[in-house]
Amino acid sequence: MVLPVHILLSLLYILRDIADVKCQEWLDHPDVDRHIQLGRELLTQGLYDDALSHYHAAVGRI
Repeated sequence: MVLPVHILLSLLYILRDIADVKCQEWLDHPDVDRHIQLGRELLTQGLYDDALSHYHAAVGRI
């Protein structure tokens, strides 16, 4: 099934608006940024379970 171009563009604009709202919510929570940063640091150390816990905490706060 092929979507007409105007429907596809409309869906892309809606997705962009949703992403903008989610990004704005994320920017308003500095603790989310801290959890993501800790998750990255733990990943580089090979502590995957702990990193996943921090990523999960970040998603839970959004």
